[in-house]
Amino acid sequence: MADKSFAIGGAHDNQLVIEDPTVDEHHAKIIYANSQFLLQDLGGPQGIFVNDQRVTQKTIHNGDKVRIGGVELEILDPARPENQPEWSLVACSSWLAGQEFPVRARERSNEVKIGRASHCDMIFAGTHLSREHAQLTINSDGIFVRDLNSANGTFINDIRIVEGVAYSGDQLRLDVYSFRLYGPGTRPASFLPMHDEATNIRRPPPRELPEPADESSENGPKRWKTRPTSPGNRSDSGSPKDQYPLIVKIISACLIMAVTALATYLIIG
Repeated sequence: MADKSFAIGGAHDNQLVIEDPTVDEHHAKIIYANSQFLLQDLGGPQGIFVNDQRVTQKTIHNGDKVRIGGVELEILDPARPENQPEWSLVACSSWLAGQEFPVRARERSNEVKIGRASHCDMIFAGTHLSREHAQLTINSDGIFVRDLNSANGTFINDIRIVEGVAYSGDQLRLDVYSFRLYGPGTRPASFLPMHDEATNIRRPPPRELPEPADESSENGPKRWKTRPTSPGNRSDSGSPKDQYPLIVKIISACLIMAVTALATYLIIG
């Protein structure tokens, strides 16, 4: 189950199609919410049973026996190592959602290369992946993941890495392609999930920012080439007369005109 809602029935638009006369076209569905899986009956005459008890809805767990019509199913948690004979990636995004991809090398090796090139062990077409995007090395407990200098990055639990260890239940993302990793290994008891120390993550080095320009250079600070329109944009190096406020200039002009007019009146008078 990769989606938040998982439909079960005889019709072909269900995620799990069971072609049996005792199974209704839309018989039941599983909803994932609050970290739990809830099985719901959709009201058919056959009903659903969990561990031989008829229910309308019930939270299901690993090992539960579910009977839908005349078909019995067993609930298996893929994160439990006893339920997984080999490592696999289950897609949980884009058009690949729900598809399972075994982590296997073409030759007898524990190293699996992922990319869009034809010589890779796991090939995913699309321009988002590099030709050689990442390399997975299978260990007893988990998968050692190494980014192969990809353009768009490799992520473990949404942390971009150069290299790190992913355990069963972790999320592995190759740019926009997101997978959940499942396998026979177990996370060491001393490690908590979703933390750097849990995956021995080595992140890419931070990008170096350019040095700020030295305004004390011989060329001096940059000046505005056009007339400033606000005090914050004005240059401090203009001539003194440009720094007088406009009102002072107007008052000065008026005084000069008044003095001139008075002098003319006295001379003529």
